[in-house]
Parts: sequence; C-alpha cells; structure tokens
Amino acid sequence: MVALTELSPSKPKHLPCKRSLIMKYVPNYITIDEIQSEVNLKIDTLFNIEELNGSKTTKNRHVRIEIKSQMEYEKLLKQGVMTIDGHLIEIYEFLAPPKLLLCSKCNEPGHLRKYCKLGYDLSSM
Repeated sequence: MVALTELSPSKPKHLPCKRSLIMKYVPNYITIDEIQSEVNLKIDTLFNIEELNGSKTTKNRHVRIEIKSQMEYEKLLKQGVMTIDGHLIEIYEFLAPPKLLLCSKCNEPGHLRKYCKLGYDLSSM
C-alpha cells in the first residue's frame, strides 16, 4: 500500500527565493492586499509578497514578490513594469544585500571591531 503525502512549500526565512522581484515606489495608500489581488490577476504562480523593511517613506515603499514559475518570472522581468491601481510600478530583479563582516578598526573582513585583536586603530591613521 502506498501512502500519499502532500507537500507544501514553506516561505524562506533567511535567503530570498530564486525568483524574487522588487516593485519599486509603490504608493503607501495601496494596501498589501490590493497589491496581492492585482498581482494574482496578472500571474498565476505568486508564492509570497511582502513590504521591504526600511524602504517606506512618506509617499511610497518597495514590495518584494516571489514567483514559482520561471517563465512568469522572466516575463515580468522583461516587461519591467506592472500597473496597479492606475500606477505604472517598476519591477526589477531582487538581489539580497551581501552580509559581509568588516572590521572598522583594522579594515579586515571576517570579524567586527569588538572582536579585533589589533592593538591600535588603523581607521584613525
């Protein structure tokens, strides 16, 4: 007897999905639910949608969308824009910022200032 197991993807916690796009300068008055509804009308394989921390200003913010289908991802990337609530929203490939430790005391990678073993501060010279 074969047991059927249902698998469902889970949202990534540390790294962005391979097919992540960023929607830049989305007006604040458009809610995340309205954005999701509009995106779902245009693409079938939306996996996740979220606002980017630190991108919100008084007028707009950036929103990241993750797509399951490589074909839809490439199509949106090629188009470069999407209309939401009458606004033409720019779409770019989302590249996560690199997380590199760099010591501000000796300017060497791999550790922070408080763990630096150098006896003097190179940055003040």
